[in-house]
Amino acid sequence: MEKLIEILKEFDIDNIGALIGVSIILISVATGYIQLFHASRIEAVLMSKTEESKRFSFMYFILFFVFGVINYLFTVNVTSVVVNGAFLVLTLLVSSILRILKNRGKAIKLYWWCEERKGFFIILTATAIITFAISTAFNINLMSCAILGALVEVFIVAITFLNVGDIRSTFVLNVENEKWYVFKRMNEEYLLCGNENNINDATKIKLLPIAYVVEQNICFEKVV
Repeated sequence: MEKLIEILKEFDIDNIGALIGVSIILISVATGYIQLFHASRIEAVLMSKTEESKRFSFMYFILFFVFGVINYLFTVNVTSVVVNGAFLVLTLLVSSILRILKNRGKAIKLYWWCEERKGFFIILTATAIITFAISTAFNINLMSCAILGALVEVFIVAITFLNVGDIRSTFVLNVENEKWYVFKRMNEEYLLCGNENNINDATKIKLLPIAYVVEQNICFEKVV
């Protein structure tokens, strides 16, 4: 890592050889993270703590970059802020209308589809407005506010969306005629399982040895 920092300090964008060299180094470093990011559900369940941390860190990095760019674009001028505010109001309005329809037994699937994404969109638009307000009120560089706003958004999304306690299983193991839903890998040796596919609904929780699953050649069945 120190060598990479030294190379970047001496980096000359007009030097084609250096440009190719830095690109190769960055691709080599990112390859392992990208593979973990695109892991299938069963691969994600069986990941070690180290692999899981790498996967989430790469995900957070991407979110940080995207949030920073969006914060800046939505606050670069007053028109952008107004458009962003209109999106926020529209989101809340559509949510209210769908809630009314849902209570009447209509558009139920559409309501839940929007509800699952509403919080994320509210965070995105509201943070951009707050970023612009702070930058204007305290005469702070807009890009600095956009970056700090992106940092706050990453923490909010990580806490409220990516690391929720309501874990649902997508795979089940049939052990001695009993179904055990796999929630996650606890460490190098055990899988955390329960008797229901939602961890909050499970009345029985079990640590199932991975070695036992391998020895008994127990198949992972996808939850339908």
